[in-house]
Parts: sequence; structure tokens; C-alpha cells
Amino acid sequence: LMLAPGNGESALRLIEAALLALEKRPPIEEKPPVPALPERVLSVREAVLAPQRTLPLGEALGCIVGNDYCSCPPAVPAVIPGERLDEAAAACLRYYGVRECTVVEE
Repeated sequence: LMLAPGNGESALRLIEAALLALEKRPPIEEKPPVPALPERVLSVREAVLAPQRTLPLGEALGCIVGNDYCSCPPAVPAVIPGERLDEAAAACLRYYGVRECTVVEE
């Protein structure tokens, strides 16, 4: 959720109502895994423009990532296009709810 100066009073009231309607859950106690520095195989441009396919996260291990996956917070990607998906990056993606990964067809 990102607010901008253009959000008027009515938009803010809608957001407030939506947030207050959410079911309260216990706090998250588990800390996110810390990814290692993935292996860079292609440039971001090469990876994004390459033919791609989507796989379940477990099947994408060892493949070159073709799309970025960023969760807010922390808004820092665990892996970016052109990097090889390793177990450390996959653990971070799993933690943030990512179940599939777009990879470059090799």
C-alpha cells in the first residue's frame, strides 16, 4: 500500500475501512531468511527479453530468473532477473509467499 499526494479524503477513508475490517492475527515471530549473493549469469536486459516459462519454486532451483520478485516490506528483491536461483534465495521467496518463479528457457 503506497499513498500519494493525489489520494483524497474519500480514498483514505476507504483504505481505513478496509484495514479495520481485516481479521487480527498473531504477530509474525519468525525472522526472514537472509539470502546469499546469487550467481549473475545474464544481464537484467538479456534475462527479461529471453524466452521464459513459469515453474513451481522448487522446480526453478538452479534456473536463471527471468522476472523480479520483491515483497513490501522490505522491498528488496532476494533475486533479480539474470541471477541463478539458489536455495537461499528460494527460502526468502517462500517466506514472502512466492510459490512460482518465471525463469529463462535455456
